[in-house]
Amino acid sequence: MADLMEEYGVVGLPIVDTHAKFLYPSSYGDLIEVTSWVSEWREKTLITSHEIHNKGQLAVKGTEVRVWAKQHPEDPKRLQAKSIPDSLKVRFEG
Repeated sequence: MADLMEEYGVVGLPIVDTHAKFLYPSSYGDLIEVTSWVSEWREKTLITSHEIHNKGQLAVKGTEVRVWAKQHPEDPKRLQAKSIPDSLKVRFEG
């Protein structure tokens, strides 16, 4: 992520919304499998989806909305959403 931040001049991908649905119990010490992917690209945001499996069962599914954010040009304490470059999206397609 640090390379992308330096290359594109962004400060990160802050989360602005999240949802989770818990479907199967999990306990400390359980061996779980987590799968995450970008499920939707929008102009200035992306949605990442997550699935957590426990003992072969889908235990949790959820999503996050993340913003492609740069430092605001007039106020360094604020962030500003910017268009996600196509060159970044291509990196996730392969």
